[in-house]
Amino acid sequence: MRLVTILESNNMTIKEGDTKDIFKLGLSYTDGSKPNLEGASIHLFIANEEGVVVTKEMTVIEEGEVSFELTNEDITGTGHFDAEIIIIYPDGKRETFPDDKYFSFKVMPSIENRGNVTYIDHYELIITRV
Repeated sequence: MRLVTILESNNMTIKEGDTKDIFKLGLSYTDGSKPNLEGASIHLFIANEEGVVVTKEMTVIEEGEVSFELTNEDITGTGHFDAEIIIIYPDGKRETFPDDKYFSFKVMPSIENRGNVTYIDHYELIITRV
């Protein structure tokens, strides 16, 4: 069985519009060994019920560990998303992590994106004696 472990992130949850998070994931087999990622291309697929909404190339951090970042253009909606990672090895063979399910990704709505937001740079306090 092929496994995905969340190493560092906000439990795969972000607020709509956030782009600071770097998500780090571990890839392994049930026996504890890790895939050899040397020369491989690693792709992340994030989908909702309507289909794939994001495809990202992932960065290899070290043996069996990968990371990715999101931009504002990557996620344009909110809700629960399913994700999986596909490794394409130099010989063209492919392997999907995890192989028995998906891992979850959640985008929470931001109050900022509800519309009619006015930013206040300063304010005046007026006290009237009654």
